[in-house]
Amino acid sequence: MKEEGLLNKALQKVIDGTQEARWLLNQAGFNFEDNTPATSTQKACISFAIVVLSKDGSVRNAEHLISRALVAESIGELKAIVNEIH
Repeated sequence: MKEEGLLNKALQKVIDGTQEARWLLNQAGFNFEDNTPATSTQKACISFAIVVLSKDGSVRNAEHLISRALVAESIGELKAIVNEIH
C-alpha cells in the first residue's frame, strides 16, 4: 500500500461511519489549561482538518497554519489556530 492508499483507507472508515471524528480528536482533550503540552495526535488532527478544509477554500493560508500546528507546544497554541479559522 502506498501513502495515498493509506490515507484513502483511513478516510473510507470515516465515510463508512466505522470511525468518528470524536474518536480521532475528542474535545475533552482540549479542556485543559492553555499551557498544557500538545500531543502529536492533536497536532496531526488539527493539521489534517486544515488540509481538508483548505481544498474548498474554507481555510486560507493553510500551509502557514499547518506549519504552526505541527510545531505547537501547547493546547493554547492549537486553540489559537482553530480560532483563526473560525
